[in-house]
Amino acid sequence: MYDGTKIIPGILLFMIVLSFPVWYDRLNGSAVIPDPEVKTESKYCVMPKEYMRSNHMVLLDEWRDSVIRDGDRSKVFAGIIKYDKSLSNSCMKCHNNKKNFCDRCHERLSVNPTCWDCHNLPEEAAHAN
Repeated sequence: MYDGTKIIPGILLFMIVLSFPVWYDRLNGSAVIPDPEVKTESKYCVMPKEYMRSNHMVLLDEWRDSVIRDGDRSKVFAGIIKYDKSLSNSCMKCHNNKKNFCDRCHERLSVNPTCWDCHNLPEEAAHAN
């Protein structure tokens, strides 16, 4: 009544095709997220490295909302260092190379952030002086 010789191989083929992106990514080693380049001697950042890797956009959105919408320009303390709530004046002081810091991960993950729609690129700011 059932044709098991066709159904079972069909299900196996379906599972292989369905899982292809996962195992192909792992076999090619492209699942590794690049380590961004940091040029700073400071051991302090606004938040721990693990948090910043996965939640930096949430933090930047919260800063943007509090500064632009609420006018709250209070300082953020990380360890012994005070940071402004600012991408250009805080983050980009330590992470000053957009190509080697921001773009390495964003390109790998196919993410197009809108930060640079309003903010000047660090290289552009250097040429403007």
